[in-house]
Amino acid sequence: MPSSAAPASSSPGSAGMLAPFVNELDKIAPSFQIHGSQIQVIRTPADFYETLKAKIRSAKTRVFLSTLYIGKSEKELVWTTS
Repeated sequence: MPSSAAPASSSPGSAGMLAPFVNELDKIAPSFQIHGSQIQVIRTPADFYETLKAKIRSAKTRVFLSTLYIGKSEKELVWTTS
């Protein structure tokens, strides 16, 4: 009696399963290519906040933030943008 399950070697991987979603996302969302060496992992919220302030201070043209919650130091972050 034939099995209804496909053998493991022919089952789609997670990349294959995500392909339709990724294709739709590519149509509506901006994207850019980046090399892995250009990525820095920020491990703690404090490191994120300090990195955010440093990037704001070094911005040359403008800063655009979109967030639901800035945090307990909202005034400090706003002052950083001034």
